[in-house]
Amino acid sequence: MRLLVTNTREAQAYTIIRCLRPYAEKVVTTIYGENRLAAFTSHAAHSRLVDKYYRVPMPEADWQSGLIQRENTEQEATYLAAMLEICDKEKIDTIFPSHDPQVYILSKNKEKFTERGITIPVPDFDTLLLCLDKQRTIELAREANFPHPKTFQPQTREEIEAVAEQSTAPWVIKPRLTARSKGMEIVTTREELVSQTLRLREIYKDPLVQEYIPGGQKQNFYLMAGPDGKVRTAFCPKIIRHAQRLYRNSSAACLFDDDHDILPQVKSFVELLGWRGPLTLQTKVDARDGKPKLMEINPRVGSHLWYRTELGINEPLMAVKIAKGEEPPEFKNYPVGTLLLEPIEDSYNFILAFLDIFAYKYRIGFLRRKPMDPLNAPPSLRGLFKDYKENYFGKVQRKYSPHFAYFFSDVFSNLLWSYASFRYTLKGLKRIGR
Repeated sequence: MRLLVTNTREAQAYTIIRCLRPYAEKVVTTIYGENRLAAFTSHAAHSRLVDKYYRVPMPEADWQSGLIQRENTEQEATYLAAMLEICDKEKIDTIFPSHDPQVYILSKNKEKFTERGITIPVPDFDTLLLCLDKQRTIELAREANFPHPKTFQPQTREEIEAVAEQSTAPWVIKPRLTARSKGMEIVTTREELVSQTLRLREIYKDPLVQEYIPGGQKQNFYLMAGPDGKVRTAFCPKIIRHAQRLYRNSSAACLFDDDHDILPQVKSFVELLGWRGPLTLQTKVDARDGKPKLMEINPRVGSHLWYRTELGINEPLMAVKIAKGEEPPEFKNYPVGTLLLEPIEDSYNFILAFLDIFAYKYRIGFLRRKPMDPLNAPPSLRGLFKDYKENYFGKVQRKYSPHFAYFFSDVFSNLLWSYASFRYTLKGLKRIGR
């Protein structure tokens, strides 16, 4: 295998490289960014496991603005030309993208690579759009009777105001095409709903307005569908501690598991898509009725890919096999109940959670502001310390993220990741205490 890995600013790219390096004659990566420094800090490209990297044009502006079409835009065509040039020069036979913009561009241009003998583990374009476009995802969930939040797509100020009359605050405003919650806003008043929706319409095409699902429990389902569309692996780790309350409810500590009450329904839903390869289905448990509600579908491996790979389940290898129409390797005897932790990210999350507790007490207790979600308040200070102590010093089997577990064997790459994680955490400061 002569492998090209894209989007090396994302956590999962590093995991992909680690998993496929033993099977690769050569590993090449791409970097991109607003400037040379931003491009250079693409951490996974600097791994000692990488032979060479190339800087390519940024491919995602048109995608983020909502310009979805079969024809390539000028920006996409420039990116595509750069990718094809790298493939020809390095004799690449496998490309592994794992971020929505690259998955989108490479999916709709897959034939150009297939005719060169290059395998790309991405779905067909029509199937991809069912998951990539959040509006289409909700429509499919509605057809399949899968629980989901009430969703609106107002086009005018009058329609936005009608949403305020038909539903109750708070509301979530999000672009139809986004990743890592970019562009998402949570608002609590009618005035904010109107102004923020109109503002986002200037940036993103037709943003959605959804009811806010109260509570703090998130549940992700990580699946792999085989060449026949049947689910081969399905994992649903139980999150026991979250990070970045309200906006993301990201998993900060979880127990590895492969069983959940609605897993049969999840599998049926995924098979209805006609999917092939990796997929992440994100739900949030509604505190009002206890049901997981569909938030979005990630048509790729995500940042928590390491949850499976560090337990011996080589999902990147499975994805490549499936893309070739081959039966993927089977993995058994994985350790259910293992605690999965990210110490680098956790150190930053602790500071953010600590500040969130005091900001919440000040805003809600002293200023008498109404909490955005009364069912998702921050823990007590004692509870915060207790959770961290139990996670890191309790008597349970643990596995750590690759950026921590292999830190000293790949120092520069993981230092860059630590820097990127810190910058990302800083963005959460403006959302604390609500």
